[in-house]
Amino acid sequence: MTGRRQPDPARTPECARLAEELRGLRAHTGLSMTALAQRTAYSRSSWERYLNGKALPPRHAVQELSELAGQRPQRMLALWELAELAWSGRAFTATPAKTPPNSPAAPPEAGETPRQFDTPAPGKTRTALTFLAVALAAAGVLAGVVWGLVGGVVWGVSGGGQRAAAPDTAPRCHGDGCAGRSPLLCGPSSRDVSAHSTPEGTWVKIRYSRACGAVWAVVWHSGVGDELRVSVPSEGSTPHAVVVRAFDTERMVPTPMVAARDVTAARVCLRSASTHRRTCFHA
Repeated sequence: MTGRRQPDPARTPECARLAEELRGLRAHTGLSMTALAQRTAYSRSSWERYLNGKALPPRHAVQELSELAGQRPQRMLALWELAELAWSGRAFTATPAKTPPNSPAAPPEAGETPRQFDTPAPGKTRTALTFLAVALAAAGVLAGVVWGLVGGVVWGVSGGGQRAAAPDTAPRCHGDGCAGRSPLLCGPSSRDVSAHSTPEGTWVKIRYSRACGAVWAVVWHSGVGDELRVSVPSEGSTPHAVVVRAFDTERMVPTPMVAARDVTAARVCLRSASTHRRTCFHA
């Protein structure tokens, strides 16, 4: 028995649309492919495949590029969900065969073989995907509404009608109160201070948040057991370190934060578990 051949996932409209939108975001950032690789957890060759539609990007890659372009990631993540369905083939799962026109549906007679299933026509699949896209888009709009309600516009009695900052974007700690805690508490207030590479091919970035008064480091393309340590010796702060585990080697791994009034005094050291080499960088 012959069945309908599943389309090449890279040629489906969903995957082509995602690649096109990703190229637009990359152009909006103004970053070269090399700079894009340095600013994210993915290599230049990986981004070339993602942007040309030759490979489905990880969900996190789509989110990172959206944020670099200054866009909320909800719409792009909805497109990614559709592309992932098409790429994995789950968009082409079997559905029951149609009942002949004007023929009432009836249960099979005793001893009769149940009706078989076949692959739906492409038009049916596109309709289902369109419905899913609308649903996901509606979810994104709802999320935006909730975001706005939570962030709120707060008018003070003596504030002259100035708009208050959304609570979920404001730093949640400062200075010594951030020491040893996750950089996520600083929200979007941080910036890259410097980026470095080691002879082993590992990348290290030093990040700083003036609003939080804290500095930390991020490592990627690392090996299992690598140790990254950040400190600000001139301020006598306690160094904080992170050790890369097996499940961390394919993503960016941040250290806890260290309080810092002056980021230029920050010092980051990476010890390679494979070569035992210790490489240090300054902001």
